[in-house]
Amino acid sequence: GFDLGSSRYTVAADLLGSHELDGDGVGDDIVDATLGAKWNPFGRVIAAVNARVPLNDAGLRSALTTTVSVEYGF
Repeated sequence: GFDLGSSRYTVAADLLGSHELDGDGVGDDIVDATLGAKWNPFGRVIAAVNARVPLNDAGLRSALTTTVSVEYGF
C-alpha cells in the first residue's frame, strides 16, 4: 500500500490478502483493494472516506464496503 499527501489532504491505496493454510476450499484465498482519502479542513479535525472492493470471488463478502469518519485530536 501507499499514502501520498500534504498537511491538508492524503490519499491511500492498499492491496489486502489472506490465505488459510488448512482451509475447506471456501474463502481460503481472499484478495481485496482499498482506496481512501483524508482531509484536514481546520485545526485538529480530520474527515476520511474509504472504500474496499474484492478482487476475487473467494468467500462470502460484500461487493463494496465503505466508511466515513470524522476525528478530533485533543
